[in-house]
Amino acid sequence: MGVTRPYRLRIVLLCAISMAVSVTGVSFALATRRLIDTATGALEASAGIPAVALPLAGIVLFQLVTQSVLSLLTTNTTENLQNLLRKRLFAKLCRCPWYSLRDFHSGDIMTRMSSDAGNIVSVCTSLIPGVAALCAQIAAAFGALFFYDRIMAFTAFFLGPFVILLARLYGRRLKPFFEKYQKCDSAEKSFLQESVQNLLLIKTFNLYKPFQDKLSELQRAKLGWVYKRNAASVLAGAGMSLGYWLGTLAALLWGSYRLSQGLITFGTVTAFVQLVGQVQGPFMGLSRMLPRFIQASSSAERLRVIDDLPEESMSRCAAVADARAGLSVQHVSFSYAAGKKILDDVTLAAQPGEMLGIMGPTGDGKTTLLRLLLSLVPPDSGAIRILPDNGDTLDAGPETRCYFSYVPQGNSMLSGTIAENLRLGNQEATDGELVEALKDACAWDFISALPDTIHTFVGEKGTTLSEGQSQRIAIARAFLHGTPILVLDEATSALDPGTEDRVIRSIRAKNKTCIFVSHREILFSKCDSVYKITDGRLLKLG
Repeated sequence: MGVTRPYRLRIVLLCAISMAVSVTGVSFALATRRLIDTATGALEASAGIPAVALPLAGIVLFQLVTQSVLSLLTTNTTENLQNLLRKRLFAKLCRCPWYSLRDFHSGDIMTRMSSDAGNIVSVCTSLIPGVAALCAQIAAAFGALFFYDRIMAFTAFFLGPFVILLARLYGRRLKPFFEKYQKCDSAEKSFLQESVQNLLLIKTFNLYKPFQDKLSELQRAKLGWVYKRNAASVLAGAGMSLGYWLGTLAALLWGSYRLSQGLITFGTVTAFVQLVGQVQGPFMGLSRMLPRFIQASSSAERLRVIDDLPEESMSRCAAVADARAGLSVQHVSFSYAAGKKILDDVTLAAQPGEMLGIMGPTGDGKTTLLRLLLSLVPPDSGAIRILPDNGDTLDAGPETRCYFSYVPQGNSMLSGTIAENLRLGNQEATDGELVEALKDACAWDFISALPDTIHTFVGEKGTTLSEGQSQRIAIARAFLHGTPILVLDEATSALDPGTEDRVIRSIRAKNKTCIFVSHREILFSKCDSVYKITDGRLLKLG
């Protein structure tokens, strides 16, 4: 994905520091040999034991300092790289067509942006520097062993590739386990997210037991793959540990034999054991890292699915706040699934400033028509055009959404203050402009009575507000957007007739092209044109 490019120099620095720390382990083994041989009289030292021990203290101090720097640098790089990757994924989600995300659960997307992104970042900031450090340690330890005893060096090194080969063979078996685990983990998180969002439904229908049973079922499925993955890992780990202990045993036996023959000193035996461990240990470490690489590989494939999604045209729109525009829909057909048309040969027209109503049974395509107007889904056939009053004709697409203000069906409030929700329509709006829009939407009467008025905090989905209050704030937000065309999907369904009438009169006074979708026929008496959708066909009434 190229997301690591700004941090490659820092990753190289992490590798260099990790390698320096690992090489000091070999230096410590050699310094230990010298100290022991000095203490046993096998090596003469004119400066005495304290002077010989001084390098050991220096090595320990160096390791403490470099490990602290390494830890701080790793944490900082990890957090920044995770933030960068998640921002890139979020930007991709914003740029890709809305319809391309229909097959993804929001909980699954969140898992990809959190767990999977974290797995990939750990490869860059932890695994790659770790591999570099282990390779440096193998090279340094092998060099030191080769200097003292070539047989021991080659024996220790021979067992290492055997461990890696064993890990690779088991790694192939582990990948399906990781993939199944990630799928089950995503399903569990998606279920929990939906359950938390619908706690009101769970409480009112007394659904605690079935939802708990469903969660237990998902957890059992995930736990089954955890057991299988861990069983394979434990079996592989046992084989790797066998190779490690064989190397250590060989070092002890060979060192003891040569010591009994007077060919080496006791300090050299101690160094042998440490150095063999520093050759075998990294091979063990590399083999243990393999499952993490496999997991990251699986995560990369999951993120690549998001990264490979198509992108919409992001060219900027030239619409201005006080512009006027009409709409033309000519012979448009659309289906979500092949062979099942939702809309069939739909044609309508709206002149600049005209108020148009669309009615019809639930599920007959009213909301789908609005999605087509907003270019959230492309038509299968036909043409949709925006008609600015300057005489231009614009084919509808992502770049023409700036002609629309949209009030969706249902609650669209975000967690934050009322002012923050309103400024989603216009980031530059002053407090006075917010109040004016609220008055036009008949919302100022209840907001002015709140202790903090427009700065009152509302929870997720406007939990402190009624449905009708949330609808009026959403309409005020659309007013602030200042676009030529206003699209409202059941936007007044929770309002009483008197309030709805005042809101409609405010909309009419703004002289905007307005598309109403509603079940309330009384609303259509206020529209200039009314259409009815029946079985996917659009008929103009009156």
